[in-house]
Amino acid sequence: MRVLFLPSWYSKDANGFVGSYIRDLAEALVGLGVEVHLLYCDKSQVHQFGFKRNWKNLFGLRKNSNNGVFEVRFSLIKIPFMESLNWLIWCVVSRIILRSYVNRYGQPDLIHAHSSMWASNVAYYAKKTFGIPYVVTEHRGSFIKGSGVKISEKVQSRICKYVTESAQLIMVSEAQRDFFSTADTKKLVVPNFVNDIFLSQGLSKSVAKKRKIVSICHLTKQKNVNKLICAIHQLKHEGCLFELTIIGDGSERAHLVNLVKKLDLIDNVRFTGFMNPEGIVSELKNSDLFVMTSKFESFGIVFIEAMACGLPVIGTFNGGPHYFIEDFNGLTVDTESVQEVVDAIVRVSEKEYNHTAISNMVKQKYSKENIVSQILNVYKDVVV
Repeated sequence: MRVLFLPSWYSKDANGFVGSYIRDLAEALVGLGVEVHLLYCDKSQVHQFGFKRNWKNLFGLRKNSNNGVFEVRFSLIKIPFMESLNWLIWCVVSRIILRSYVNRYGQPDLIHAHSSMWASNVAYYAKKTFGIPYVVTEHRGSFIKGSGVKISEKVQSRICKYVTESAQLIMVSEAQRDFFSTADTKKLVVPNFVNDIFLSQGLSKSVAKKRKIVSICHLTKQKNVNKLICAIHQLKHEGCLFELTIIGDGSERAHLVNLVKKLDLIDNVRFTGFMNPEGIVSELKNSDLFVMTSKFESFGIVFIEAMACGLPVIGTFNGGPHYFIEDFNGLTVDTESVQEVVDAIVRVSEKEYNHTAISNMVKQKYSKENIVSQILNVYKDVVV
């Protein structure tokens, strides 16, 4: 069976953070004997593109193989402040590349589009033009009730059309079901799996005098990291010693660094930037608690990674974490309440948790073998 992945976002390099789960899924399927190809148009800002190095690749296809996944890539420059036009250009170019791919390599048995906003447009075109069936996995956290993200009726109608034409809609959590209630297709919840590295190196063993909190995310406004920093400030003011490590990078980093300086938290808050999985595991193993105060999450794989290491977690009500955070593994809080975050950190820090039970839950529900087998069964149902 040959499956063509169409991501709506993907990393520019083999070890990048963006789209890492899509890469992990592709490689896991290759390990089970599935031939996986991936087609993607890179989207870069003008200042990110690096003309001296990449100009020759701007209008050319780049083909390579990463861990058994054959990739076909093409680069585009995003036009600032014109998202609708960028979407249209991306879809048109991706369709052209898809046609070129089919002419050269033949039709895949199935297309797996990752997110309905961008990639499913190209998958829909492939079905109408070549008769190739497709499934869609929705990863977006903005497609949940309470996200606060406004999506126009025009866009919602377009998404519904693409999803309805799919053979299967795969949602990463129950939180997305309401958004797709009008899409007339088969729906299935299949969460993301946790990378084996998080399950293979024992449980957390922090012995620091300060209680160590870790948070992992893209540093964007949606991740609401400022609320967590303000909670650390309040805890310090109340005489509670906590150290916060923030793993990740993004557009809000400079603002957050300035906030840390303003609140005199330089000795309490540490920014590491993006880290590879081995580095993340090391930080988790040396922490006491994982906290992420996002405004919304479609699923929240970082919570699962933390729990795989035996850490109790604190998340917010909106989205995926609400469905797997229970009394035995942590607490959920309101997205806008710093006081709730403070109270939750104190409560979780004072409670004795069964770290083995927390990790075992992840092994049972979110292991690679369990989740990938569910995806493979979806493929087999579609490709008869």
